Amino acid sequence: MRNPRLLRHHDGHDHHHGHHHHGHHHHHDEPDAPPPDFSSDPAQQSLVNALRAGFNVLRVIMVALVVAYVTTGVLSVGPGEQGLIVRFGRLLEQDGQVVRKPGWSFALPEPFDEKILVPGTTQTRSIDTFVFRRRDEDRGRPLAEVLPMNNLPRPETDGAMLTGDQNLSHGIWQIEYRIRDAEAFVRNIHEAESIRRIAQQDRERADYDRFIVRLLEQAVVRTMATQRIEDVGGAGKAAVVAGVKDRLQALLDRHQSGIVVDKVVADIVYPFQVREAFDEVTNAENTAKKEKETALQDATRELTRAAGPNHAELTAAIESYGAAQTLGEPAEKVQALRDRIDVLLVSAEGDVAEILSMARSRANEIRQTAETEVAQFEFLREQYQLDPALTTMRIWNDVRSVVLGSAENELMFLPAMGPLEIWTNRDLTKLLDREKRRYEGGVRRDGH
Repeated sequence: MRNPRLLRHHDGHDHHHGHHHHGHHHHHDEPDAPPPDFSSDPAQQSLVNALRAGFNVLRVIMVALVVAYVTTGVLSVGPGEQGLIVRFGRLLEQDGQVVRKPGWSFALPEPFDEKILVPGTTQTRSIDTFVFRRRDEDRGRPLAEVLPMNNLPRPETDGAMLTGDQNLSHGIWQIEYRIRDAEAFVRNIHEAESIRRIAQQDRERADYDRFIVRLLEQAVVRTMATQRIEDVGGAGKAAVVAGVKDRLQALLDRHQSGIVVDKVVADIVYPFQVREAFDEVTNAENTAKKEKETALQDATRELTRAAGPNHAELTAAIESYGAAQTLGEPAEKVQALRDRIDVLLVSAEGDVAEILSMARSRANEIRQTAETEVAQFEFLREQYQLDPALTTMRIWNDVRSVVLGSAENELMFLPAMGPLEIWTNRDLTKLLDREKRRYEGGVRRDGH
């Protein structure tokens, strides 16, 4: 079947040539040709439909690509994170601040704007630069439980720390840090690829992670160089760790890194060859420290029982008073210290308060006895001045009554005869009774 359009085109062509051949020149105003009709050809219709569908799919894909490209300019900052946008090497500000707060921020798509998302979580990093060579199965175990693979240290394979007194020790150091100031970090330390690698826990290739490791190694070396070997693994370990933390933070601040170190942990051991001897010294120091603490606790308990909770102030006042006497201080100063002690004794508690109470009671008793004796003496003196003989007889009778009425005295009636020798063997029963009565009388007088 022939195509109608092709036929019409062919006939017009022949008609044109025919007129030209006869020398006639005619101008025909023919209407525009109608669009082709492919409805009568299924193959052509299928091709048209396929092309039309393809163009529609391509249009959707292009729109999706444009939308995806535009969305690359959106920066999503999560809680605790810090976001920044760099345009042509300069940090963009938003509301007067460079660091974007948590939420959505909009920028130009890449490569016009570079979006930086700094993680806000705490990062942990440990180094084994200063550790002896060990087996793979021993990694993760405390160094005190690990034996080195080499009997003697080898500088090419075994790491070590050199102390100020030219001794060696080994240690694993671990730090916890976070990026506090994202602006300072990006301006001075920033490597966008490094941030992505840290976020993916790929520290082996991250540039700024290696930067932190080098500073940590430098801080450890410098701090250990100021320490003695006995202070590294013993009671002074906490001071060494604190020194490394301070020195590392100072190095980071010097580089204006925006990084803050939250914690430093160290597992430090002495070389295997001398570890046992150092362990014995450490155990002895710990034992001495424990015994000292126990003694101080016992002393505090006894002093509290003796003088109450303010025993420290009273003890210090007594020591100052004794020192003033020993040094020959002026009498006014000594007296002032003595008055201070008296003031503190008034408010003292415990055994001191009890003893002072007993002393005051005894003093009152002695004073009252003395006052009674003085009054009796004054009375007898007045009576003696009025009648000496009668007063003397009365005193004699009183004395005889006391002597004869005392249970402590033994009475013996002797016949009128010449010289008489008497051998006495005191009755122990009476002696014990007398001591018992004396003790009971003393207890009642003390108020017990």
